[in-house]
Order: sequence, then structure tokens, then C-alpha cells
Amino acid sequence: MSTRMRARLGLPPLTPRALYRRRESTRWPAFHGVSPLVLPRPADWRPGLEITGYWWPLRPRGRRAAVGTAWRQVRM
Repeated sequence: MSTRMRARLGLPPLTPRALYRRRESTRWPAFHGVSPLVLPRPADWRPGLEITGYWWPLRPRGRRAAVGTAWRQVRM
């Protein structure tokens, strides 16, 4: 969160380093949208840092696939 945003919300200033340390000390979860086949989970990551696979936006019903993605429909 930026310094200006913190000021607007009436929060005290916090350096980026202090914010990082606070997040790490509370063990916030973080989800990384990449395939574990492309980037295996590093052994030194703390619990709560997860590789979840790629994220694809939902396509509204009735909307056709974009050009160049028709192969996905055939293989699925």
C-alpha cells in the first residue's frame, strides 16, 4: 500500500521493508499463477506460498474462442 493511500486511510506511515516484514511475520498466503511443471515450488519457500497453476479468465457463455485458440476446444 502506498504512503499516500495509508495517509488517506488515516494509517501511520510504513516503509516497504516494514510492510514486507509484517506480511511475512503473519504468514499471509500468496498464490502464484504458474504451472509447477514450468516452475517447480522452491524448497526454501515458507508454508503459505503456493503454486496453483495458470489462471484463465472465464469466458461468457456463447462467446466464441479467439482466433488461434480453437485447438483447445478440439483437445479438451
